[in-house]
Amino acid sequence: MIEDLLWFSKDLPLEEMTPVPLYPLLCDVAEELSSVADEKTIEIQIEQTDCYVLGQDRLLERVFYNLLENAVKYSPAGKQVRITTQKEQDCVRVQVADQGEGIPEDCRSAIFEPFFRVDKSRSRAVGGSGLGLAVCKKTLERHHAQISVLPNHPNGSIFEITFRS
Repeated sequence: MIEDLLWFSKDLPLEEMTPVPLYPLLCDVAEELSSVADEKTIEIQIEQTDCYVLGQDRLLERVFYNLLENAVKYSPAGKQVRITTQKEQDCVRVQVADQGEGIPEDCRSAIFEPFFRVDKSRSRAVGGSGLGLAVCKKTLERHHAQISVLPNHPNGSIFEITFRS
């Protein structure tokens, strides 16, 4: 939590940005979280694509680790987490979709605020500082990208990141 607070409070310039291949980065993150997912029998699926974004791989890895960790944490046992990437004319979109409880519509605009919790009692049991999504948003803004949350039908959430080309 202290590391997140320190990082969040600074507005450091980004180091040199380079093309980052998303598929290998996402696979590395999924591998790091495989034991946690296996404990809950959650299957992590990553759609293989040839998408690249301009950025810093270590910072982007931190963003995707946080999103995937949350998806696994807040999904019931036996479900699936799916990551897709799509190259469009003027952007690259990445979606991390889970099959958990989802985020109520009235909380979606606040979910990226520091220390915000959808369900404070459930969050205490699961752990975390309440800074993860705020750090993700700030990191992505520094990469000229946007993050939003959408409902995943019938259950769950989709975190969508849009990188400008």
